[in-house]
Amino acid sequence: MSMTEFWNELHGNLKLGFDSSMSTELDAVARFSVSNTAHAPQSDWPEIVFENVVLTVGVPPDRHEIFLGSLKPEEAVVHEHRCTLSDLPDLEYSLTAAISSEAFFRRIQRGRFPGSGANLSKESYVRLFKEIDVHRWLNATLRNFSIPGPSSTLLDIQNLIQSLSQHQDEIREAGERLRRIATFLDGGDRISREFVTQHGNVVHPYLREVQTAITQLIQALGTPNSQKLSALLERMVANLDSQAVRVEEATEDLLK
Repeated sequence: MSMTEFWNELHGNLKLGFDSSMSTELDAVARFSVSNTAHAPQSDWPEIVFENVVLTVGVPPDRHEIFLGSLKPEEAVVHEHRCTLSDLPDLEYSLTAAISSEAFFRRIQRGRFPGSGANLSKESYVRLFKEIDVHRWLNATLRNFSIPGPSSTLLDIQNLIQSLSQHQDEIREAGERLRRIATFLDGGDRISREFVTQHGNVVHPYLREVQTAITQLIQALGTPNSQKLSALLERMVANLDSQAVRVEEATEDLLK
């Protein structure tokens, strides 16, 4: 066995499990189960004890350190972290522990709280979905877009393009957040999962269409023409308005 394999096997005894539930309509409980799965030592084998076990939990930049002490073989401890339902998909953690009294080896695990098996309701999914406000780029960015005029400078147009590019990043993050939220129903009933999957099949193409519209607008700003821009925006908004209606209908269907 190589040194790397030995370290991996040794560190693999520190396990981290996850679970979550709702305490109220707006609040949730994220449970972290930390266990030392090493077996009690026999004969002359050394005892694998994880010391100075520290769990750090929170939504950046607000993190909390929880000192869990030491874990002997076959011991486990559970920590419950209370947070808002909105925070749950963005909850991050790190787990640090030392092996041996000299703390010669260290074990660090990092990640984002997994949604799988969380068993949250589809009503909670809808509440979190509405917080994303997937229509804000249609309403605030495209519908109210100020078309550059004869007095607009090159710097003005560059600033517009930069702002639109930032909106594209926001749309990508919104899509990723929606996917993370959907995973929190993996442990729910089959009908709820099917409804949420169908809802995502409507929302994600809509978000892609909004991104495409913004890309076309950025391209059109490369050689700005007020009349062409106005006609382009009118077509974009009309197309996205019809898709936005389907998104709202799919959302209402979730609550029936």
